[in-house]
Amino acid sequence: MILHAAPRLFLEALRRRDHNLLGLALDLCVPPLALLMLLTLTVFVGSAVFYWSTKLALPLWLSAMSLLMLGLSVLLAWGSYGRQVISLASLASAPFYALWKLPLYVRFMVKRQAEWIRSRRDSD
Repeated sequence: MILHAAPRLFLEALRRRDHNLLGLALDLCVPPLALLMLLTLTVFVGSAVFYWSTKLALPLWLSAMSLLMLGLSVLLAWGSYGRQVISLASLASAPFYALWKLPLYVRFMVKRQAEWIRSRRDSD
């Protein structure tokens, strides 16, 4: 969806000057939270390795701020809307959930599923 629908929606929103459609297009560009966290963490680790080899701190500082802002936004969203849904202990286990999803993301990048597989229903 990100690669196929979002660019068309984005261009259509600009053509129409429709801020609601632009918001939908931008929202569509955000990956699942577990993937976003893994990507942000990967950039942070890569920046740390880069800093270790070059002593250039700006990429490390920017990636650390990005990771911090992502973590704070998740905590703020949980505090405002998620307390009734999940406990703090469940939220603390989210990094393990993201790591558990890692093979799924790797499989998606290596061997993409091309056909639709119907989910089982209770009536099946």
